[in-house]
Amino acid sequence: MIKHFFSPAVIKLVEQGSFHGEILDVGCGLGDNVPKAIEVAGEKAQKVSVNIQFKVIDILSDLSTTYLKQRSYDIILDAAIFHVFFK
Repeated sequence: MIKHFFSPAVIKLVEQGSFHGEILDVGCGLGDNVPKAIEVAGEKAQKVSVNIQFKVIDILSDLSTTYLKQRSYDIILDAAIFHVFFK
């Protein structure tokens, strides 16, 4: 599944184990598959003992009032979000 959504550069970094710490993946396409995607990703993460939290936030909202403001991240990814800015 990862190979379907991420660029070859991101896939290579994941395979090399380059991602450590707090990682934020911003964007999930249109968001229409979010509930099922969270369910599947949660099951996969649990199987490999990965500590992961899922939050659904509207990226066009006031982010200063969201969960994101209270956190800091070591890596931030943007796989599928630019389309929302060009409507």
